[in-house]
Amino acid sequence: MLVLGIGGWELKTYLQRPTITIEVNGNNYTVHTEAETVAGALEDADIHLDPADSVAPPVDTPLEPNMAIRVIKAHQLVLEIEGVVERIYTHETDPLAILAEQNITLHAEDQLYANHRPFSHETASSYNAPPDHLRIVRAQHFTLFDNGTLVAEGRTTAATVAELLDEHQLPLYLADHISPAPATPLTDGLTINIVRSQPVFVEVDGQKIATRAIGSTVADVLNMLGFPLTGQDYTIPAENTPFTPELTIQIVRVVETLELQQDPIPYQTLTYPDPDLPEGVRQLVQAGQEGQSETRILVRRENGRVVSHVVQSTRVVYPPVPEVVLYGTCLLYTS
Repeated sequence: MLVLGIGGWELKTYLQRPTITIEVNGNNYTVHTEAETVAGALEDADIHLDPADSVAPPVDTPLEPNMAIRVIKAHQLVLEIEGVVERIYTHETDPLAILAEQNITLHAEDQLYANHRPFSHETASSYNAPPDHLRIVRAQHFTLFDNGTLVAEGRTTAATVAELLDEHQLPLYLADHISPAPATPLTDGLTINIVRSQPVFVEVDGQKIATRAIGSTVADVLNMLGFPLTGQDYTIPAENTPFTPELTIQIVRVVETLELQQDPIPYQTLTYPDPDLPEGVRQLVQAGQEGQSETRILVRRENGRVVSHVVQSTRVVYPPVPEVVLYGTCLLYTS
């Protein structure tokens, strides 16, 4: 297509230029150029060089007719170390050789990822071409205590506290306390402390619950588990009792209610003699009527069971009306 656009004189002039062969990563190109150096020939051929590309002979070499130029393009890859990402160029295929080329030291505990997969000496032979991505995770020093006992110390590439616990096969119960939190990223020199929860049984509101908790006293345990005491509630054993594993704690719910009790007040019968009535005769003058009293009683229930009655006060709502009866005392004489 290029030749068809050139006139006869221009074509003759073009073909009279020195012929140069350029090989780029195994692909050959023939170029007619009036450039004086290898660099000029590459520019005429629209071949752009990256800093790490290899060129033979060197770019400042004067051109000669029928010269062959060989270009090996460097491979571009992404290198990530501790969050810093950069693009580098290399002719190496072995990830370890690439790091050495970049003067990067890989320590024994560090983890190298090539193309997002863990790299090891066993897998090195499988890399026939340079990777596109390398990432180094630097090992961090840590100290791990479990209930005050040192269980592990060293270096790790775990990203978080949770991953470190998985590495050491240390399961956590829901009630265990770990500081810092499991999602915390690992930093160099981090100290992790696990406070283990202990089994406890809680009897409350008709249920017996088996769970785990942390605390020095019964009150601490109940606060952690979310079983607050209200009013006059109390516990067996008492709230200030030291917490020991397998302890059974009974919560006694106390309810006090003021109840009113109404009782009848019996009336009295009053009898009076009446000389106008014949002896043995009784006459009802006023019918009796019961009165009524009201008593205020404080009733205490523990877990629904009545345990005491305490009388607060008693008053007469209305008094009884006595019954009044007359009886005769008159003696009758007959002749």
